[in-house]
Amino acid sequence: MAFSQNITFNETSPLPYLACLVPGISVELQEKLRNITNAVFLPLNLVMASLSFLSNLLLLVAVARMKTRQHPALKLLCSLAISDLLWAVVDFSRGIRKATHIHLCPAKREEYTYISILCVFATLSNLAVISKDRYRAVQRPRWYRAHMTKSRALKEAIASWLLSLILVIVSFMLSRLLPEKRFLAHTMGVIFYLGCLIVIISCYAGIFVANRRHSRYMSQKKMQSLAALEREKQLAWTIGFILLALGITFQPALATPIVLTTMGYRGLAPFRPYFMVLITFNGLINPLINCRRNEAIRRSIRGIFLRRRATRCVPTETVIP
Repeated sequence: MAFSQNITFNETSPLPYLACLVPGISVELQEKLRNITNAVFLPLNLVMASLSFLSNLLLLVAVARMKTRQHPALKLLCSLAISDLLWAVVDFSRGIRKATHIHLCPAKREEYTYISILCVFATLSNLAVISKDRYRAVQRPRWYRAHMTKSRALKEAIASWLLSLILVIVSFMLSRLLPEKRFLAHTMGVIFYLGCLIVIISCYAGIFVANRRHSRYMSQKKMQSLAALEREKQLAWTIGFILLALGITFQPALATPIVLTTMGYRGLAPFRPYFMVLITFNGLINPLINCRRNEAIRRSIRGIFLRRRATRCVPTETVIP
């Protein structure tokens, strides 16, 4: 026996959690998958959302403490961390709501959906902006040092968020005004995704070409310029690792709803915990990559904990200058 995909969620039905069961399979297998989701994926998602929130918050605090040593590109990385932080908050709130529901299957809330879409769009646009920034830094290092300021990086980060917000608002208006043509919003999202992907790939292809050119004429450059170029290349490699993590976790999570919709599944609630956990995991990996690859961020984080430990060791009657 298998439940029809057309059956809707009903609190008075024999199975009030029907909307969270995978349709088209036997009842026994449906119950097993539900138990695995609630016993494994739900706690795992809550733990990863908590760790993602703390790690991204720590990264933001560490970069804020760097002050004059702060590299302009770190503001762009902070913008990416904010999108991961927001996703962690939304995902944790969604997980707590499900864990506290009497049947572990709450009804869908639109505000969670649109904030999640904003986080996804912001992550893609931020990565496109960061890739463009790394391309400029490696392709034209002198121009980059002369023209790339913290205020310019901040403006680019704000522009990526504004673009993402506008797309979410347009998507919301399309779903409200033209509910029969919701595919237009999906098409817009796919076009935005492909556009960001093309920018990222083309920028890193340009970085590869620029690296080959710089290595060919390295002996003709001054040592100071070489040191600055090596720093930019190291940061470019950091973004490369972030993009690799994106391809392993974020991309499959984005592709899964499209594949399921193509296969004829109209409700994604039974499958959502399985691909949402990948996006949360991506938000946890990004700050870890930044901390592992950037010595200045690690020093700033160590300074946070060392200062706190030193404050605890100072007697209460001692006046700290």
